[in-house]
Amino acid sequence: MENPYLTQGLIKLLAGTLVLRCKVRFFAWSLGTESFGDTRPAFDEDYRVLDGLCDAIATRVVALGGTVPGAYKTLLTYSSIKEESPLSIQDMIATLVKDHQQLIADAQLVAILADPAPDPMSENLILRCIEQHECCGAHLSELMPNPNVLMN
Repeated sequence: MENPYLTQGLIKLLAGTLVLRCKVRFFAWSLGTESFGDTRPAFDEDYRVLDGLCDAIATRVVALGGTVPGAYKTLLTYSSIKEESPLSIQDMIATLVKDHQQLIADAQLVAILADPAPDPMSENLILRCIEQHECCGAHLSELMPNPNVLMN
């Protein structure tokens, strides 16, 4: 591994993204058969975006000579995102928005810790992660009946 800080940072980013992907799917299932307006489609789209990010990050980790953790229990130890019990719809959305914000901060930290600057492929991936988490968080926050909940 040429840059172990970059590889370890990407593994942590992958872990957080995977845990969030699982949380989004769990929240979608918790909605039941009702769509609650745009909530279920938004959760489904969030899941698809996160799945694509997981694949891209894992592929990059392997290309850098790292090993991708395979056990969910191990992923939880690396992740800044935590599991949740079922919540109200508003709390689910607020939690997901905050989790996306956390992963933006995690990706920014990876970029800083990977100094000297990461290789162009890794740098582009980190920027893609930030952009995707910003878009998902913004889209989910539009579903909030009371946006002030996000300020707590």
